[in-house]
Amino acid sequence: MQNNNKQVRESWKMSLINKFGLTQIIEHNLIFQPPKPNYQIKNSQDFNGLQFSVEINGNWNDLNKLCNIQYRVSIIKEVQNNVTVSYVPIIHYSCNSDKVIILSHSNAIDLYLASKWGAKICELYQVDVMCYDYSGYGITKKTMKPSELGISRDLSNVVALAQNQYNYIFLWGFSIGSYPTVDVATQFQLSGIILQAPLASLGRIIDNRNSFYSEHDKFSNQSIINKITAPILIFHGTKDTIIKINHSEQLSKCCQNLFAFIKVEGANHNDIGIAAETQDSDVYKSIKQLLHNQNILPIKKVFELSLKFDNLIIIDQIGEQKILRKKSIKNMINKVVHYFVQNFENYLYFFNYQLINQQMSSNSEQVPLSFEQIPEKDIIRILTYNTFLRPPFVNNNGDDYKNERCELIIKELMNFDIVCLQEVFGFLNSRKSILKHKAFKLGYTYQAVSPSPSFFSSQMVDGGLVTLSRYPILYHDFKEFPYGILSDNLSNKGILYTKIQVNGQILHIFNTHLQASYVGNDSNVRATVSTRIDQLYCFKKFVHSTLQQQQAQENDLILLLGDYNIDSRYEQGFPNEVLKQFPILQQQLGNPQRYQEYDSLITIMTNNGKDKFINLLLQQEGKFLNTYADYVEDENGQKKPLEIQLTDKADLLTGQCLDYIFQLIPENQSNPNTFQIKQVNVEKFFVEGLKFTQLSDHYGVSCDILVKLNQ
Repeated sequence: MQNNNKQVRESWKMSLINKFGLTQIIEHNLIFQPPKPNYQIKNSQDFNGLQFSVEINGNWNDLNKLCNIQYRVSIIKEVQNNVTVSYVPIIHYSCNSDKVIILSHSNAIDLYLASKWGAKICELYQVDVMCYDYSGYGITKKTMKPSELGISRDLSNVVALAQNQYNYIFLWGFSIGSYPTVDVATQFQLSGIILQAPLASLGRIIDNRNSFYSEHDKFSNQSIINKITAPILIFHGTKDTIIKINHSEQLSKCCQNLFAFIKVEGANHNDIGIAAETQDSDVYKSIKQLLHNQNILPIKKVFELSLKFDNLIIIDQIGEQKILRKKSIKNMINKVVHYFVQNFENYLYFFNYQLINQQMSSNSEQVPLSFEQIPEKDIIRILTYNTFLRPPFVNNNGDDYKNERCELIIKELMNFDIVCLQEVFGFLNSRKSILKHKAFKLGYTYQAVSPSPSFFSSQMVDGGLVTLSRYPILYHDFKEFPYGILSDNLSNKGILYTKIQVNGQILHIFNTHLQASYVGNDSNVRATVSTRIDQLYCFKKFVHSTLQQQQAQENDLILLLGDYNIDSRYEQGFPNEVLKQFPILQQQLGNPQRYQEYDSLITIMTNNGKDKFINLLLQQEGKFLNTYADYVEDENGQKKPLEIQLTDKADLLTGQCLDYIFQLIPENQSNPNTFQIKQVNVEKFFVEGLKFTQLSDHYGVSCDILVKLNQ
């Protein structure tokens, strides 16, 4: 009876406080105490992205000079009904780990002090660290108000960003930062939680004797912490007078998976962090054990949570890009389907890989998610490569060794700066996710991919196009082809455009993969040729409209590259009948009895000779070189195939040239003086000692480009 009366009194007390609005007064004036902003984030050409500067004694200093560790900055913005509800600057420290700690700071510091804390954590524990500021702190202090709901929303958005880059995500919350940490941890399956001097609830701070949870209480970790399945480590100072240690004692009793509760003797609220930085302390050893525990689980993306980010935006030095746009019932259904497909593919085909870098949206696998300083250099290397990483069950000769080849292809990426890939299909497998994730670790922090088809489309498979860049992708777009035939009709093929800034100059890249050829009856052959002609007209129209929209300048370099599936070495040609449905093209080609398909490619893409369309490899070598079904001849003139495990047997010894890098120079323009083509190569990617002799059935084509530094 006595306990019931106590509960009634405590509930009545909190109800009275809430009724008179005292919780909001306490929240805005006691809980949240944002300091005067002393940092700024601005665009910097020297920094190739956003730069974080701190004001010290009237001078602005770059963070690198203060922390002696490289960083990159990004900003997440969430908009609802045209109102910004979350604006979160993030500092990201990387040591190339597959683990990341997201730090939620206390109530009286901002991102600058949090970033110094994060730099220490990164160096000490050798994991990546993301520090962020709450909306209403720092650069948004004058325009926004921090709140209980707001700080949880902020952290949710940071986690949504991090889950696209990392296998393992840990949340670390200090003081008031423990609340968004606990709240968000109930919505994700995370790898681990660290709580530093956490509060049990606002009610317990107001009245430290209050152990009864009221429905009117605020910041109530004690009411939700039992929902967290991830291991939780709590440490608290015994001399803490701001948030007393009995807060942590109460929370530790509520955890369903308590990793450790450590009482730090003699520590108060503001020096408790020293224990985490002292390598012989129990706190340090426990955190180290938690981070490197072999039994930790990779993050599990919570589907319902992802659906709420309809208006999540990444901001870089150019402007804003929406990264999750799902507003229609149709697209939500599509998202559900992709969620189950992605999980099926991982469990069935890549059970030995962690669930990494998944995107549950059909059209948002894209975007540079980070911005780091890129050293300027004179020569950049560009590669186009058909990787032959087709969906499961599809193979030519029993086994295409897709998984093994994918790992080896990733290693070859180190030698290039911009890579355009074809046939990296994500349907029913994790290879695309793994490739993107590991490419990010190699420095390809800017990525764009072709989207998956819509739920109601007749197509089942994405287009397989991936563009990776070490340099900022300022804008990208995708144009699907109007149709494909035979098995190509199942794939969402098209053109992936990226606008890339290199040393202050602009590079327009169009990555494509045209209709494949199918041997057999003449009707199939004619159908594939006419389909490619339609696709070329679509390609030309998209290129010109995009360049106009992006206001391409005369000094911009324009490259159109990929697997065109048009064999420039095929001398036999095709019958004139194929051209009957294209009378203008037929007339432009001179109405020949038989015509070369490569001629139609040049005629269409040059707008009948008005534009210049330069085959860079042909210009250098003076002849067409094999990029598919290559062979060698012995001393007797007998041909021997160089590859037999991957190449279709019907194509062996045909020696085709299908892969190209073209430079487009529009009418009345000259060759840009800001770029100079230095060397073009066929990249054969041979391997030894394996069951396959090269990494794909195609060769790649690369070009080395001299880029004038922007003065």
